[in-house]
Amino acid sequence: MPKAHPVTDNEIDLFEVFIIIWNGKWIIIATVLILLLGIISYISFTNIGFNAITEIKPMTSSDLNPYQRYNGQILDAAKKEPENPLLIAEKKINSNLGFLTINARRLLDLYLDQLNQRIVFEEGIIKYKLLDKEKFKDENRFNDAVIKFASSIEILPPKKMTPIAEEREYWSIRAKYNNADKWKEFLSYVNSEANNKVKIFLKAQFKKSASIVEENMNYELEDINTEIDNVITDHDIETSDRLFYLHEQAAIARQLGVASNTLESQAYGSENSMIANVQSNTPLTPFYLRGYKAIEKEIDLIKARQSKEAFVVELRPLEKTRRILRQNIIKFQERFTSSFKSTPINQSDGFVAARMAVVATKFEKHKKLMLLLIPMLGGIIASIYVLMSNVIRKKHKN
Repeated sequence: MPKAHPVTDNEIDLFEVFIIIWNGKWIIIATVLILLLGIISYISFTNIGFNAITEIKPMTSSDLNPYQRYNGQILDAAKKEPENPLLIAEKKINSNLGFLTINARRLLDLYLDQLNQRIVFEEGIIKYKLLDKEKFKDENRFNDAVIKFASSIEILPPKKMTPIAEEREYWSIRAKYNNADKWKEFLSYVNSEANNKVKIFLKAQFKKSASIVEENMNYELEDINTEIDNVITDHDIETSDRLFYLHEQAAIARQLGVASNTLESQAYGSENSMIANVQSNTPLTPFYLRGYKAIEKEIDLIKARQSKEAFVVELRPLEKTRRILRQNIIKFQERFTSSFKSTPINQSDGFVAARMAVVATKFEKHKKLMLLLIPMLGGIIASIYVLMSNVIRKKHKN
C-alpha cells in the first residue's frame, strides 16, 4: 500500500485560503470602494500635478508679408553687377546687408534664444506666483527655487515618429505643475515677453547694423577722397615741374634768338651733307627750338587755368566711383531705413516672432495611476487582514 504523506502545519491549502477571502469579500470590497471614493474626492478638490506640453509655431507666409518689401530692398542692394568695374566698392558694401534679412527661421531662432536664456521663465514664475514664497525661509532660497524651476522647463525640438517617441511637428515646451489656469497665464506672459524681447533685439540690431554699413560706406568714401587728393597732388607736382622746365627752355630760346618754331624750314649743313626738314616732334630735338613765344604762351596758359581738375586724366573714374558711393549712402539711409520702419517691428503692437499655442496646451495628469495603485493596494491589505483575522479566530477556538 502507498504511504500516506502526513499533513504538516507548514502546508497551505489554497482552496481554504480562497474560501476565507471569499467569506471576507465584503470587507475587501468595502475597503477598495472607500479608497476609490476618497481618491475621487481628493482629485475633485485638489490640483493634481500634470505634464503640460505646449507647441511653438513659427510665422506663416501670410504673417511675413509686411517684411517682403524690406527684404526685397536688401536683396536688390546685395545683387552683383560684375560687368561694371566702377561698382566694386558698391558691391563690397552691399555684400554686408544680407544679415538684415527677416524670415520665419530667423524669427523663430531669436524667439527660442529668448526662451533658452530662461529669464522670461523666471520673471513669469515670480509674477504669477507659481511658487509660494512663504514656504521658503529666505529670499535666496526662494530665488534658487525659481531658477531651478525655470531650468526644469524643457524646450523640445521637432521629432519624427520613432518606436519610443511620438511625432512632434513643431518646437514645444514641457513642464510639470499643478494648476492649469495659472500655467496658461504664465505661458501667455512668457509668449508675450519673448516676442517683445525679440522685437527690442531686432530694433537694436538693425540700428547697430545700419550704423556699421553706413560707417563702411563712409570709409570707402574716405578712401576714394584720399585717392582723389593724391591724384590732384601728383598733378600739382607734375605741373610745377613742367613750369620749371618751360621757363628753362624759354630762357635758352631767348638766348639763342629762337622766337618761333622754324624747324620746318631750317636746314643744317655740314661738309658734304645737309639735314633738312627736321621734325619738331623728334625725341632728340631740343624743346627750346619751338621758340620762346610758344613756350612762354604755354606757361601763361598753364598759370591762367581756372580748373586744374579738367586736366587730370585719372580723376574722372575716381569721381564717378565717389558719386556712386554718395548715392549709395543716401539710398541706404532713405530706402532701407524707411522699409524697416514699415515692418511690424516698429509698430506698438502686432509684432510676432513665433506663437505659443497656449489654448491648445495638453495637460497629462496622473489620475489613472493613482486610481489603480491605491485601491489595489488597499484590496491586498484588506485580504491580508481577513486571513490574519481567520488565523486569530482559529487559535482562540483551540
